[in-house]
Amino acid sequence: MEKLKVLVAEDHKATQKLYDRFLAEEIFDRNFAKSGEEALDIYRTWKPEVIILDLMLPEVSGYTVLKEIREDLGDKGIPIIISSNLASKDDILSCAKLGVQGYLGKPINWKEIARRVLDCFQKAHPQMADRVAELRKQLEAKIASKGMEKRKEKEPEKPEETGKEKETEKPEEMEKEKGG
Repeated sequence: MEKLKVLVAEDHKATQKLYDRFLAEEIFDRNFAKSGEEALDIYRTWKPEVIILDLMLPEVSGYTVLKEIREDLGDKGIPIIISSNLASKDDILSCAKLGVQGYLGKPINWKEIARRVLDCFQKAHPQMADRVAELRKQLEAKIASKGMEKRKEKEPEKPEETGKEKETEKPEEMEKEKGG
């Protein structure tokens, strides 16, 4: 199955690492931009299928990137998810007027980010339901396998069960054998 191409425009390295971790490379082909200018360059050359866009980027703001993609370049179809500390009603409405598919206020619920990206892509491209269903299936399998790994780490290993209880000597019996 073809991976979903996601452009993440985020200038904070720690946040980029979290996107890298929670947007599984088996499902998402990720490309990272550290500035608005770089995001526009990657958008033009790489043609992502979804963009996650921080509004507060150096050089060119995320809002300017959004406006250029929607108005100047005329791309109204690509799903764009805003990820920002700016969560005032005016900020959200300004972005909504330019046709964003999602608005994630920071801090982000990282466990849900992959599902949100798939939801936004499916909403924008309902004709690709089969592809999204397959990507969701891969995502859920990955989540389930990670959950199993975590449970194994937490559970202490159990001795093999043979059907018999393991016989142990009581401290008094050990003393008698020693001659005490």
